[in-house]
Parts: sequence; C-alpha cells; structure tokens
Amino acid sequence: MPDEPMVHWFPPRQGLWPPMRVAGQFLLRHAWGPFYGLRVEGREHLPESGGVLLVGNHPADVDPPFLATACLPRDLRFITHSRHFEKRAFSALLFSVGAFPLRVDRLDTRAIRYARDELAAGSVVGIFPEGQASERRELLPFHDGMGYLALEPGVTVVPTAIWGTLDLFRGRRPSGRGPVVVRFGPGISAPAKGSRKARAREVTERAREALDALVDEAVEDVEDVRA
Repeated sequence: MPDEPMVHWFPPRQGLWPPMRVAGQFLLRHAWGPFYGLRVEGREHLPESGGVLLVGNHPADVDPPFLATACLPRDLRFITHSRHFEKRAFSALLFSVGAFPLRVDRLDTRAIRYARDELAAGSVVGIFPEGQASERRELLPFHDGMGYLALEPGVTVVPTAIWGTLDLFRGRRPSGRGPVVVRFGPGISAPAKGSRKARAREVTERAREALDALVDEAVEDVEDVRA
C-alpha cells in the first residue's frame, strides 16, 4: 500500500503577512480582475464584518483568486484540496495568501477546527462543497462539512456563484480572456430546531438550491456581456 502524501501546515501566527496582503490585494484589484474582465454582482449581500461562510460552485481550479478579488476589501480564507499542500514551499505560499488544506477522502477535523477558528475571529471563509472542480455548469453532490460550519454561532452563510473561468484555461494553458462573473446571493439562515445533523443537512440543501439559481444568473450575465 503506497504511503499517504504528507500535507504540510503553515498557518500564519499573526494573520496574513502584511506585505503579502497589501501586494496581493493590489494585484487582484488592479491586475487580475481587470485583465480577465471580472464583474461582481450582489456585493451588498457580503457583510462588512463578522464571520462569513461563502458557499461557492467550483467550475475550475482557478476560481479562488476571482472570489478573493470580489470580496475586497475583505480578505478571503479559502478551503483548498489537500493535494495542493504536499510540497512544503508551495504549501507555505498558499497559507500566506489565505488558503488552507482539506482532505476530502475522510473527516478532516484539523481543517474543520481551523475553519471554525477563522469564522469565530470574523473572517470570510470560502468553501466549495463539491470538493473538486466540476468543469461544468451542473453542481456535483455536496459534502456534509459545509452544513456543520454553517451552524457556528454568528456566521452568515452567503451563496456565491462564479462563471466564466472554464474558458480561461485548458489544463494549464491560457485559452482566452473573460468575462468572469461572481454573483453574491442573499444570506441563508440555518434552521433553529432539530438535531445538529438534521440542521446541517437542511442548511446544506438550502445553500445548494440558492446556489443553483445563482449559477443560472451568472451564466446569463456572462452570455449578456459576450452578446
């Protein structure tokens, strides 16, 4: 049986390193977003403060920097597949820009604790409940962890659709330029009654339904720009 790949953890002790944070925000706002024709809709649905769980669809691996740009001036911490954290240097870089790893082959209690701590500290945490890039419009089945994070006290759940990223790259090769649309939806409330498991399942279903409708709107936005 092959050895399990090592996942390296390098969480910043004092939050994001200030020079990296300033440089990253500048590049996202003035280079990345404009170059790819990023359009942000529904930005008023993202609270200005407090813990926020962004629940997004995931058509392409390149989605996170577009979501990070759409959230500015708020910083985005985003849950990322653990396969990106198997090399020490690249893992440290990903942590420095707000990413942290999640194993999708089992219950990853370390990642869940880290996400809870970030939400409790008032951060915006992005999660792709599909667990991997779908490379299509239709949503894949959602993993259960999202629902439990949504039950954390004081957390606002914001469904967030992204579309257009599939046309930017083919594998690792650039294949075109935008537009890319990120559309925030109204916050979703978690049910107040029932077992924790039932409440988590219900809020996951609500998020999926809301996100499915938002993706339709984002697809229409992209088509309108291209028309």
